[in-house]
Amino acid sequence: MSAQQEDRIVFYAAEKAKADLKIKLYREGITQTKFFNAVLGAYVRGDEKFMEWYTKERSTLVKSKTRHNKLSKEEAMANKLSKAYALDEEEIDSIFDLIAQEQE
Repeated sequence: MSAQQEDRIVFYAAEKAKADLKIKLYREGITQTKFFNAVLGAYVRGDEKFMEWYTKERSTLVKSKTRHNKLSKEEAMANKLSKAYALDEEEIDSIFDLIAQEQE
């Protein structure tokens, strides 16, 4: 194990979906760990292409219109501020913390 502590993430998937995933990953020579770490990294970094796909997918996953609207507004505000002020990642995190505090 590396100097950084690692933890397992476990979730459930349909047996066929798991088999199909394993076949595709085997064909590409990628392990499940590498694949999911790449997906996790893209999400956490806010990778533009990943987030574009995820935002569309999330609209089918999030059933609450209130939550969906709240997420959309927060993201729009973050994008606007980021473009207007060329904020770095730490400053953006601070803004999201302030928004979260306002919502409480």
